[in-house]
Amino acid sequence: MNRLYTIGIWVYTFAIKAASLFSPKAKEWLQGRSHQAQLIQSFSINQSPIWFHCSSLGEFEQARPIIELIKNHTQEKILLTFFSPSGYLPTKDYEYADWIFYLPADLPQHAKNWIKKFHPKLFILTKYDLWYNYIHTCHHQQIPIILISAIFRPNQYLFKSYARSFRFQLQKFNQIFTQNKETLQLLKKYEFSNVQLTGDTRIDRVSKIAQDSDPIAKIKDFCANKRTIIFGSSWSEEENILIDWLKENNSDDLKYILVPHDVSKGKIEVLKAKIDIPYSLWSSESIDDNHQVLIVDTIGLLNKIYQYGWVAFIGGGFRKSIHNILEPMAQQIPVIIGPNYSNFPEAVEMVESGAVFVVNNYNEFRDTLHKLSNPMIYEDISKTIAHYIKTNQGASQLIFKYLQENNLL
Repeated sequence: MNRLYTIGIWVYTFAIKAASLFSPKAKEWLQGRSHQAQLIQSFSINQSPIWFHCSSLGEFEQARPIIELIKNHTQEKILLTFFSPSGYLPTKDYEYADWIFYLPADLPQHAKNWIKKFHPKLFILTKYDLWYNYIHTCHHQQIPIILISAIFRPNQYLFKSYARSFRFQLQKFNQIFTQNKETLQLLKKYEFSNVQLTGDTRIDRVSKIAQDSDPIAKIKDFCANKRTIIFGSSWSEEENILIDWLKENNSDDLKYILVPHDVSKGKIEVLKAKIDIPYSLWSSESIDDNHQVLIVDTIGLLNKIYQYGWVAFIGGGFRKSIHNILEPMAQQIPVIIGPNYSNFPEAVEMVESGAVFVVNNYNEFRDTLHKLSNPMIYEDISKTIAHYIKTNQGASQLIFKYLQENNLL
């Protein structure tokens, strides 16, 4: 099985090389690793770091509260690695990490060279991001391994009969901290004893963002205390629903902030062409507060913009999966999503509680907004969301306490 896995990694790397001829993301994946290789070779490490690996930005948001607790309470060095450019590029200057790199492909020799170079004292992974050769090498060298905010489902490949050797990798973790009871019970069913239910560390992260969010004067002035619908990480499906809505509702009692998932120049031009009412662009010299629509054509602001929202329509639910709904929930505003959300336990729970709304088309979106216009309904939903956020905080502290009590720091 390990041989097949290694062949798969080689094939994947070759595919990225081929894709780099026309894909900027694939090109960055290759060039970023190539540029860092020589830099890493020149490094001299005099203190074994705690190594966090995150596949992309979402996993980083789960690791971040733990990283900051460690840096604020210890003298430990932090090594942070990413698989994807979408994780590395926005965080390459993150102040709490001492070294930030792309992780070389998960090949046996890469893993041996990496561990020999950095010799981490602790390896921390997130969610279900399992790297066979890096895990094997750390375990062989008696380097503790931790998995945080873990979430598994019975239909995942790990629990297929052909993947027993990969599932065995979970035995090599000192501890697995799960997001939910379902993951805990699934792992116990397979007789894993190194598991503990702590919850999702992202909730600690979004709560801190909500608590610490500074005012954004340009957004505040644009909203002008009017009810504002925020389209967060939107794709064309959510944006088309807004276009249809504006055709029927052109009064100025609502404001709309569009924060597209893709803010490339070409995609923004396509979006601008769809909107047939006056709008403002974040990157322009001035924002007209009389406009109803603001397009935010940059990254890094969305989690702070939610503080001005009345309702958030989160993108991705008409494609493979929704984007982060916890960020608007931390601001206690109702959330609307598309139908593909079943892989996110917080979404499943909040849909069942009636605090997150699923829409399949424009008509359902319109009906949901009309429902939320009832002040009593809106207040009840806000209270439900606030209760969920409050009662699910604390995972980061539990994990940090475990690390302290087991002399891993």
